[in-house]
Amino acid sequence: MRRLRVLSAATLMAALVAALTMPVGAQSGQQLAITMNVAGTLQDFGGAYYIAFTVSDSLLQGPQPDSTNWTHYAVYRDGRFFFGTVPQVTAPPFGFNVIRPPAPFLGGTVLPDGRTLQVVVSLADLRIGSALPTRVMVNFVTTDGSNRPLDALGPGATDRFGFVTVDLRRDLFVTVRDPRGDCPDPDFDILGGEIRILTP
Repeated sequence: MRRLRVLSAATLMAALVAALTMPVGAQSGQQLAITMNVAGTLQDFGGAYYIAFTVSDSLLQGPQPDSTNWTHYAVYRDGRFFFGTVPQVTAPPFGFNVIRPPAPFLGGTVLPDGRTLQVVVSLADLRIGSALPTRVMVNFVTTDGSNRPLDALGPGATDRFGFVTVDLRRDLFVTVRDPRGDCPDPDFDILGGEIRILTP
């Protein structure tokens, strides 16, 4: 009986930690499941892997490789996942400076092949104001250890139109493709991935 009590306490503690380190809406409602693939192997150190979001009905351009237009992002760096929100008062681009430190994020995973990462983000955590988004623009960006862009969707790290637009009222699955070899370091050379809309 004592062993059962210990296991129960450990389970409760794990649930508490998960609740404190995941975005508020990550446990309910519609979600975006996003995978990013690289040509080489994902590195824990020496750079970062960003999935950038733009949630706006007024902006025509989505998230740029230099961080312009970002409203939210998930990032894998130093062997850990984080989720951040960019304050609306920030003058674009925010240059990857930590204005509001991103929170540790349990919705990210490095898959067993070692070259694919996956994040699952609740739409509730991407909203601006009270309404859920109906459209999300997404970009994949890799950076070096000094947060200089190495690659992004499109031909290289300077393409301003490589982002993908997801219509949440219509799209259920979006395939993302990126040219091989447009980044000299294969570990940060984005090949693409996919975006799925998950409905509980």
